[in-house]
Amino acid sequence: MSTLKEFLYKVQKKVDKENRQEIDDMTSILEGRKNVLNLKVLVCVDVSGSISREQFCAFMRQIDKIRGLSQVKVLETDTKVVACYDYFKVNKSQVMRLGGGGGTDFVECFEVAKKAKPDVLVFATDGDDCGNCKNPGIPTAWVTTKHGHAPYDWGTVCTQVDK
Repeated sequence: MSTLKEFLYKVQKKVDKENRQEIDDMTSILEGRKNVLNLKVLVCVDVSGSISREQFCAFMRQIDKIRGLSQVKVLETDTKVVACYDYFKVNKSQVMRLGGGGGTDFVECFEVAKKAKPDVLVFATDGDDCGNCKNPGIPTAWVTTKHGHAPYDWGTVCTQVDK
């Protein structure tokens, strides 16, 4: 199982190759970028009733690890999106809350993703999704709770949080 950072670095290399950029010296490429990874990352954080405050905080700590690497937009979601913000701009004290509290359905997150066209999707969840979602064709990472699982058979499980 790779970490979320490792997953993002792999996606960046693929994006760079697709854009036909020379990657002979990764250091020189990265030095010229404002963000270390030049990716648009859409993170969907499960805030349903099955997610505890401790699990939510553990998810946010994982997102903190990629905060300065790329542009990160966060959607907090249960059966619908209950909050949306640019994580690289927001004050952390405004984020450490747990909204939502209903069931879990990622359908609206995928609708937002179609419009936003991110380079990467990251889902932080326990895996209890009652929606019917198809592979969006976007590299997808699953950050799950320790006893959680990826709710679909596509994407990559990157990290399991301890809580």
